[in-house]
Amino acid sequence: MRRSLHIVLPPGDLRPLLVFLNYTGIGDLLLSLPLLGALRPGFRALAVVPSAFAHLMRLLLEDGAVEGYAMTRGALRFDRNVLEHLRVCRELSRLRAAVLLIYGKPGLGYAARLGLLRARRVLFCNPRGPAPWPSSGFEVLPAMGNRAMDYRELGARLGTSVPEAGVRLTRALRDRLRAQAPAPWSAYAVVAAWTNDSRRDARHRFFRRGVEALIGAGLPVVLTGLARDRGKAEELLRGAPRGWTASLVGKTSLPELLGLLAGARIVLANDGGTMHMARMVGTPVIAAFGPNALGTLVERHHAPPVSRTGVHGTFDGCPRRRSSGGGPGHRDAGRPRPSGRAEHPHALLRRRPLPAPTDPVRH
Repeated sequence: MRRSLHIVLPPGDLRPLLVFLNYTGIGDLLLSLPLLGALRPGFRALAVVPSAFAHLMRLLLEDGAVEGYAMTRGALRFDRNVLEHLRVCRELSRLRAAVLLIYGKPGLGYAARLGLLRARRVLFCNPRGPAPWPSSGFEVLPAMGNRAMDYRELGARLGTSVPEAGVRLTRALRDRLRAQAPAPWSAYAVVAAWTNDSRRDARHRFFRRGVEALIGAGLPVVLTGLARDRGKAEELLRGAPRGWTASLVGKTSLPELLGLLAGARIVLANDGGTMHMARMVGTPVIAAFGPNALGTLVERHHAPPVSRTGVHGTFDGCPRRRSSGGGPGHRDAGRPRPSGRAEHPHALLRRRPLPAPTDPVRH
């Protein structure tokens, strides 16, 4: 019978095994790397990921960002393939893990609570809905409304402190990825205007003005995305100056995308996987948060540290939205308070030195 999991773990390690089940977006995986890294002194930390991440996991393993993983044949969506999930539960149970962490994934949470997915100790947190009732060996953690805070609480329950800074690839790997990237210019900006969740995407007008600002700052623009976004890409770039834009939407592998991001001077993106990958390769990011950004937050990623620029008022028709700042459980708790006036992306870009404008020449 074909196995549902492909497991990669170093042999001969006597540390207890910890298995981590998480949401299956690239951003979700990259956000969890500080937690997995913090747990490594006491555990062999094994992240369960979909097969679409095969290239990324091999790169992370090579670079030492992870030490093992379990790869499923499909997406970990319980509602889409219950039978396959039961097979995954059976194979994970055979690992006899000391600890099983489940973040989100209520179907798998209930499977663990009912004994279909077994480990000596289970910690479950669901930021988006109900949770099974706790019992001996099955602990339920309340969601804090902020994923980083939830991960820190998971780490605290296991006796470790989770750093706030994200994981960065080593310079050697970044240089290798950059050399393999299909970059049309030696100096350029990357714009990633779409995510897998359209509710997170800023408006077309925001990215159109961003493209204009980048070109005005002397940087040609490379557009990235999935093949399904090609029509949107053509619309976004319509009327842009000839020779200053290139669409690689649907034309890059994941390693090639990482290389493009590593070679970019700056990245303009939504809150999604591209934003987190850009941070991992050390490239500054201007990221739009929320469906009506730039009325909420614009985040400039420098790793480490991370600085945030708050934007109030309206921008290109985006409604005014402010962070309430809430208590410890609020989703914005722990973030620097937004401050300052609304600014055009061009003004934000000018805060960081940019190369002298040159005529973009295709390689």
